[in-house]
Amino acid sequence: MNFLETRVKKVQSIVLFGAGASKGSEVNNDVSTPPLGAELFNYLSSRYPRSWGILESELFVTDFEVAMANLVQSKPDCINQLQREMAMFLFEFQPTETSTAFWNVAF
Repeated sequence: MNFLETRVKKVQSIVLFGAGASKGSEVNNDVSTPPLGAELFNYLSSRYPRSWGILESELFVTDFEVAMANLVQSKPDCINQLQREMAMFLFEFQPTETSTAFWNVAF
């Protein structure tokens, strides 16, 4: 069992938030929040031109979730890299203490 499997098996609860949960949650307009699906593909394809950049953008811009589901079926061997890169990109965003979406719910 690898490190990640060990950690996941110890978790009793997991809460997942998508970018939509944070959109508009920052009181300060200078703080950026993760882009939503339609915008997300453009950021990812610019940041990772050798992976995201070679995918056809039309469906991703129209419906990101459907495009990902289609990709899982058509090119399953590239999903791990794409998800890793998406996670690295989204990890750059963190809620601040003034974020209405997270701190008011969490505390």
